Amino acid sequence: MLFSLPFLFALGLPAQAQAPADPATVIAPFVGEEVAALVHADLTKLDFVATVKRLAGPFATEKDFAQGLTTASGVLDSLKKAGAQNVFVMVDPTEFPNIPLFVFTVKPGTDPKLLQALLAGMLPQQGPTPTAVEVIGNLVVGGSPEVVGFARTGKYPPRADLAAAFTASGNSPAQILIIPSSVQRKALEESFPTLPPQLGGGPITTLTQGMSWGSLFLSTGAEPSLKLLIQGTDAATAGQLTKLTSAFKALAIEQAKKEPLAAPLAAVFEKVAPQQQGDQVVMEMSPRLMGDMLIPPVQAAREAARRSQCVNNLKQIGLAMHNHAATYGDRFPPAAIASKEGKPLLSWRVKILPYLEQQPLYSQFHLDEPWDSEHNKTLIGKMPAMYACPSGKLESTLGKTPYLAPRGKNTIVTGAQGVRLQEITDGTSNTIMVAEAGDDAAVIWTKPDDWEIGETVDFKPLMGHHPKGSNFLFADGSVRFIVETIKPAVLKALLTRDGGEVINANDF
Repeated sequence: MLFSLPFLFALGLPAQAQAPADPATVIAPFVGEEVAALVHADLTKLDFVATVKRLAGPFATEKDFAQGLTTASGVLDSLKKAGAQNVFVMVDPTEFPNIPLFVFTVKPGTDPKLLQALLAGMLPQQGPTPTAVEVIGNLVVGGSPEVVGFARTGKYPPRADLAAAFTASGNSPAQILIIPSSVQRKALEESFPTLPPQLGGGPITTLTQGMSWGSLFLSTGAEPSLKLLIQGTDAATAGQLTKLTSAFKALAIEQAKKEPLAAPLAAVFEKVAPQQQGDQVVMEMSPRLMGDMLIPPVQAAREAARRSQCVNNLKQIGLAMHNHAATYGDRFPPAAIASKEGKPLLSWRVKILPYLEQQPLYSQFHLDEPWDSEHNKTLIGKMPAMYACPSGKLESTLGKTPYLAPRGKNTIVTGAQGVRLQEITDGTSNTIMVAEAGDDAAVIWTKPDDWEIGETVDFKPLMGHHPKGSNFLFADGSVRFIVETIKPAVLKALLTRDGGEVINANDF
């Protein structure tokens, strides 16, 4: 948990020093015992664009990232133009998945109703998690209608841990305060009385009673850094918390090394060491390490989005295959569009174009000519986007696709007539129809060329786009991710339609 919090600070580093406000006094009436953590940002001190670009490194110049950054920056600019200064977000675990209670302070002399109207237009007013936005005094308060209703009439007494955590953060423009209440500490003790073995075992009270509060904040200065303070009840408990934080760090390193996309985080974690200073535990991270820490999660998120799009591409191909079967007497497309003499001319990918809403493109092909005829060659560069995996590195103008049909004895996309649904006796949910290959194995999409299957099956040509495996379209239209460690015999059984093999779900 400690290592995931820094990503919340991607809002930005201080643009310039300003006189500190008293955020603890402003927000205290809204912070009850149910609040376990509080996020605060001073929007007037944030240089959002410059900081995110610095943390994002090479991603900052990519088109989709730049567009997202522009959108986020525009939202912040709109908030500030409407008078927003400070924003506070209360984290109440029991309120999830509702939007948490948030409070904005407004620039003096600005009508808070302007900001209220702007926020109301941004947030859902209906549906399963509606949001109410009201003006309470000179503050703009939002969240679930019930919580905002209580905020309108209730007033909590000041919490000492809140004030102390804010004071420790100094004049920071952004903070996350960890302030579990006595009730939350007791609930944690009852649910998990003992720390897990990976964290050294021992009683959970080392954490629940030993920590008074925690504060994760951006320090100011020429080279702002990210700093974590954990306040112990005394020097002895701070020593115990230092050991526990080191155990958290070791566990994070171990887990990161198990995931290819997260592996770079391990090297970052190793450079950050918790230190005991009196009755506090202190950890500090330089701006360079902050950037190194941000990049792997961004890569993971991008890969997840790309894999999702790849899955969708294959699902669309599967739907087109079934629509073709519905049109041609339950027959899936043959391996190729062939001449009268049986010579393969164009791929099955061309054959299913009408079922991919690509009838105009299909009509441009000369179906009695090969894929590399003078005319048909001009259509290679018009490959539909769904024939390209977003994780691939090939230029779209090359017209190469990674989506290949396994072709061999007893596969589905084979022969001149096409296989009937009734011929898939192994079951459509146990038979692969299309595989996603790596860039090195990609083929020109119009060429009647695919993944040739022999007596043995090599998974290697399928690797390259996604870590640890590849996506496969099955004959029932489903898409499943198969890891590279699958047994060759199991993969071979999945590629044939009528081998009679017994395959369990745990086999792949």
